[in-house]
Amino acid sequence: MFEIDGRDSVAHLLSGGALLLLLAQHPLADPHHPAHRHGQQHRRRRQHPQHPVRHAQVPHLRNAYQKVGMFGFLSGTGEGVAHTGNQVRGFGFLKDGSVDTLFRFVSARAFVFPSAAERRDQEQFMLQFDNDIAPIVGQQVTLNATNSVVAGPRIDLMIARAAASFTSLLLDGVTTECELVVKGTVGGAAHGWTRLASGMFQRDDDPAQSALVDDPTLRGLATAEGPLTYTCVAPGSGIRAGIDRDLDTVLDADDNCPGHANLGQSDGDSDGIGDVCDPAPSTVPEPGFGIGLALGAVALATARRRAGR
Repeated sequence: MFEIDGRDSVAHLLSGGALLLLLAQHPLADPHHPAHRHGQQHRRRRQHPQHPVRHAQVPHLRNAYQKVGMFGFLSGTGEGVAHTGNQVRGFGFLKDGSVDTLFRFVSARAFVFPSAAERRDQEQFMLQFDNDIAPIVGQQVTLNATNSVVAGPRIDLMIARAAASFTSLLLDGVTTECELVVKGTVGGAAHGWTRLASGMFQRDDDPAQSALVDDPTLRGLATAEGPLTYTCVAPGSGIRAGIDRDLDTVLDADDNCPGHANLGQSDGDSDGIGDVCDPAPSTVPEPGFGIGLALGAVALATARRRAGR
């Protein structure tokens, strides 16, 4: 146990890193305590500036695993400010993901331990809870024309983990540690790719999978077209995150409303924006550019004639 504001407490993390405090010995834990009125819990714990007061909730430690890729947080607490090597974008702890390690998390001023050894014990205790996400999930790196020496090995790792077997309790069986998606620009247009089980990459304008590209070809676009951002997402999320955001089977580059499922692609006013997300849908087709210019010229000529009378 450790203390928060003078009371023995247990720290719990939610998925995404939000801090919740279950005050195990706090009088408010008793539902019959006078502080409970009309179903509302009147919290008496002093608010700490680093951790706002929150309603006590069911503890959730399943996703409190040590993330890969986010280290070297500059802080005067925890593991210090020493440089820990090249940084890779990823997700940390706390509600905004800003704390890189569990040890640094429990090193915040809100937590008081009798010794550093017990603080380490608390870190290891939290890491013992089963989770259903591999550490590679959430890792991200951008490849450009000049950083292949640094980014290349990280992409190799992502591809290896995307092919590695992983037993998922939530997905009821064997899957892979992650699914790999890529975002970039080709010919001035934004595109996405997702890695298939075959190791090939499918682009968001290739529903028939007739123009799949291999890893070296895709990486070459970072030099020829522009930066490519690789992200390992949770198993089962590759299609949605990479090439079909609304999962309506119409891939993003061909979808007239990629954020809303609209398999029929209805577009009553033929403006290229699907009716389901068009702020001003209409069943009357909008005039083309040429027709609009002609109508404008006629209106202008008419106005001039009237002014000359």
